Amino acid sequence: VSVIGEGAFYGCRDLAEIKIGKGTRSIRNWAFYGNASLKDIELPEGLVDIGEQAFGGQASDWYWDPRNNNESQYDSRNQLERIVIPSTVSSIQNNAFSQSHRLLRVVMEGNAAGLGGENVFQGLPGDARVYINAGASGYGAFYGGLPVVLDPAITLLGDSVMRHRAG
Repeated sequence: VSVIGEGAFYGCRDLAEIKIGKGTRSIRNWAFYGNASLKDIELPEGLVDIGEQAFGGQASDWYWDPRNNNESQYDSRNQLERIVIPSTVSSIQNNAFSQSHRLLRVVMEGNAAGLGGENVFQGLPGDARVYINAGASGYGAFYGGLPVVLDPAITLLGDSVMRHRAG
């Protein structure tokens, strides 16, 4: 699979873990929006684009409940606490991780990806940070509205591949 389509897993409230295959180059808009149980995601090296609201959610969202034959309200925000963005990602669209209310560590394994808006990380906790390697380029004091921190646990392995040590 080279592309995860728009809205492909929209509202899959019981999806807790995702491991995206190595051949995937693009995650389209709303692909995993509203996955309220999502705690862990592994993004592959080779991924290039992350679409708008790809992993977004809302504190108060609506879905059709066939048991009651009406709309019901639920918290559609994911449970991610950490995300590692591979060095191959060159584009992250607006609100891609918005309202990820537990996401504290955004680890960027490469140079700064282009942002498709000011709200890529809107609604994250106040102590959320972007962690980068000292050799990474394109970052300022803030990235996507989050403070940038140099992380000594991110090391360069070869010419352009970076990995984050577990922790």
